[in-house]
Amino acid sequence: MKKNTLFKETKLIWLLIIPFAIILTTLLLFMLIAIGNDKNHLIIFFIVNILVFSTILALFYRFKIELFENKIILSFGIGIISKKINIEQIDKSSINQKKIPWYYGIGWRYDFKGNILFSANFGTAVTFKLMDVNKKIMIVMDKRKEFENELIKIIN
Repeated sequence: MKKNTLFKETKLIWLLIIPFAIILTTLLLFMLIAIGNDKNHLIIFFIVNILVFSTILALFYRFKIELFENKIILSFGIGIISKKINIEQIDKSSINQKKIPWYYGIGWRYDFKGNILFSANFGTAVTFKLMDVNKKIMIVMDKRKEFENELIKIIN
């Protein structure tokens, strides 16, 4: 049985992709130089570093938001790091939008009040509270109004 996707948005995290691409290119270049000079200990060092940086990049290169009939799935990179939120837990009266300051950063963040922020860039977030716990979920996205409308339709 295939789930019906009601909303989907994918954002590439350029603040991570560009520096990591530069680092990986540099490591590859240095590894090729080490191969040419027959320095086996350096070759192993560069291979390990390339694998570490490639893994980090694969885990965090994008942020995907998917809204289904019964849940919201927020995932980073290839999908190993993800969060599922049941629609039944969302307090309908708490759905609104909030401007998130740039210094909150990008990624999966917690604040000291227990609130959770998911973002791939800076901007405005759709926010809502969960009924069973007193914490707010904030999701920064471009198509906020479309997401909010679909979410309200499902909850009603």
